Amino acid sequence: MNDFQVASELIDKKWPAEDLEYLSECPVCLSRKFYTVYNKLIDNAFSNAPGVWSLQRCVTCEVCYLNPRPTVESIGWAYTSYYTHRSTVQGSNPPKWSILFSKLRTLYGKCRYGSVNNSKWRLLRFLLVFVPTLKASVEREYRHLPLRAGSLLDVGCGDGAYLALVRDCGWKVTGVEPDSSAANYARTMGLTVHQGDLSILRESKELFDVITLSHVIEHVHDPLKMLRDCFDLLRPGGQIWLETPNTDSLVHQEFGQNWRGLEAPRHLVLFNKLTLMSAVTNVGFVAGEFLHAPSVCRSMFKKSYLMSMGLSPYSKIRMPRMVLLRSIFIFLAEKIRRRQEFITLKAYKPLDSERR
Repeated sequence: MNDFQVASELIDKKWPAEDLEYLSECPVCLSRKFYTVYNKLIDNAFSNAPGVWSLQRCVTCEVCYLNPRPTVESIGWAYTSYYTHRSTVQGSNPPKWSILFSKLRTLYGKCRYGSVNNSKWRLLRFLLVFVPTLKASVEREYRHLPLRAGSLLDVGCGDGAYLALVRDCGWKVTGVEPDSSAANYARTMGLTVHQGDLSILRESKELFDVITLSHVIEHVHDPLKMLRDCFDLLRPGGQIWLETPNTDSLVHQEFGQNWRGLEAPRHLVLFNKLTLMSAVTNVGFVAGEFLHAPSVCRSMFKKSYLMSMGLSPYSKIRMPRMVLLRSIFIFLAEKIRRRQEFITLKAYKPLDSERR
């Protein structure tokens, strides 16, 4: 069965009406003013969630949200082939240069974040500061952690790969993951992972120094509630780190409803820089700042292009030369206009003395 047949089946087979919920207001600012951005979205990212979906943009705060959308009880059906629900599998042997680069990244990360601290590796850390791409890549991989180890919660931790990485640097780590198979896999590595959502920790307060949400907030029905829960779970002075697709990205502008970042119906609420910062500060976080992370523009461009052609974004197909040149142009424009594919943001819970 080809990709066009899959797309046709998704359109013909609708999401059950009793498992849809309709929104009368923006899920972030509660405004009732909106306009429709797209009304013919399908699951052309993983091709397993049936139905045609509409994306609306709030006139007041500019958040984009799916409406109608799957209910909390039924949304799990859209994740049956989702990539974070598969345990880590060793693939084919990577090239030698890739192995060397990976080792350098690991060493730099351990030097910077605490598990290696002898003079030899301190010199390596100093030298690699002058390789900005590698430095940015490592800092993104470690999610811009503070240099002093503490306690960390990863929301939507998947198979626990990030938790294991941070644990090796001396952090006390905990994860929350809704998918049972991913949570169970993480536990096989000796990690503390709760299966479910943040409501599992609702009775707890001020437990963590850092909370990370990597491509999580766009998946939840009530993003403000999630942010409030994170605020309560952080100690005063603690840090929240988030990354999520950016609706103002140039690849979104280029491909519209075929942008890989839309991912209906799993992505329920989508932000730009302004709306994400507003949501975070409205909950009570302070000193929010956008962080530099390596560009994923060319990867997102290729996936979006393949989707626009009716193909899977993971198809092993080369782009035509002119399309490839266009991707390079968008990549360079992204650098100038600072409209990256993903928003990477960190903010802090104020100290008790700083609260009003």
